[in-house]
Amino acid sequence: MRACLYRVAKSLGILSLCLLASEAYGAGTVPEYELKAAYLYNFALLTTWPTESAAPMIFCVLEHDPLSTQLALLQARKIHNRSIIVKEIVMPEEARACDVLYLDAVQHEVLLAIVDIVRNASILTVTDSLDSARTELVINMRLEASRLVFDVNMASARRAKLTFSSKLLNLAKSIN
Repeated sequence: MRACLYRVAKSLGILSLCLLASEAYGAGTVPEYELKAAYLYNFALLTTWPTESAAPMIFCVLEHDPLSTQLALLQARKIHNRSIIVKEIVMPEEARACDVLYLDAVQHEVLLAIVDIVRNASILTVTDSLDSARTELVINMRLEASRLVFDVNMASARRAKLTFSSKLLNLAKSIN
């Protein structure tokens, strides 16, 4: 099951597998951070940035975030012919160098500072926060009925100049 979560695919299948796996997560078979890493990978796979780049795609998390261990496993993969680098950021200003930025809800004060810094940057921001800061971020993940679901904030996506595959949007719980 774990190997399936990370298969490279450009079809609806892989994200659907992640959504099905999230039901297994509720049953305790797929660790939370492994599942979130798979979602982040697929979010990036189904996102288009305003400019094409051959530079590595940088996935960022805050320093000491337990998700970084699972994200590091993605470094053997590619997205849109770009290699993947995982970076732990210490200072909020470092977030400007990210392509995908995951902000854990636990780090609330830092989350608010980073939101101000990356508001108009072409960064796919993802959180699992339940507070008001999530309204500024592009994707919000949450556990609902023992299943990991996500919402897409199109106003934030437009501000970041990001576009999404219809496959990703069809799987979103809500689109605002």
